[in-house]
Amino acid sequence: MFQAGLAKTTKFSVRTFLSKLIIKILVYLIIIGIIFVLVISVFDNFEIKEKNTLTAGLIEEKIANISELATLKYTYKNVVTLKTSKEFSDNFKIPFTDKSLIFTYNGYIKAGIDLTSVDVSINKDDESVIIKVKHAAILDNIVDEESVEVFDEKSSVFNKIKTSDYLDSIVAEKEKTEKELIKNGFLEQANDHTKLILDTLVSEMGFKKIEIKFED
Repeated sequence: MFQAGLAKTTKFSVRTFLSKLIIKILVYLIIIGIIFVLVISVFDNFEIKEKNTLTAGLIEEKIANISELATLKYTYKNVVTLKTSKEFSDNFKIPFTDKSLIFTYNGYIKAGIDLTSVDVSINKDDESVIIKVKHAAILDNIVDEESVEVFDEKSSVFNKIKTSDYLDSIVAEKEKTEKELIKNGFLEQANDHTKLILDTLVSEMGFKKIEIKFED
């Protein structure tokens, strides 16, 4: 009788212990699950914010590195004709003071945008981006001095051709060529060229909507 009662008591104690152990394990698992969910939620929010910040910085860095590609280059060859003489007034030219010259030179003009000051903003869903850049401007207007070729040069004892005649003529022609290019839409073409490059670059990074804004 005593042994049977002891056996029943032992079985009951073991069953109670196991039940309490299982309950504790379940409670611990629930607590661990709640903590895990909270950690994942906080980490996701932090990761999204960090991703947006890093992506904007990364885009700005990549854009700054392609500044040279965002330029439009126009190469040209100009023919310059100069004919002058000394005058007493607008209606009276001094005899034997005529001088003239004909020469050509090569040059190029570059238009582009300063991409080092670009501003990038991304919306919360990380699927669209707005890029603000300045309008295109003339960056270079360069003459290749070694390309100057003289075809005709005439002067007199009283009015000799000087180096300044060449330099002044080239400066005047450079300004004339630049103004004609701008008038014909050269800067607008540079804007379009820049927009195409930026669209291609940013779309490769996975953005679905890209807006390029040109500002003064």
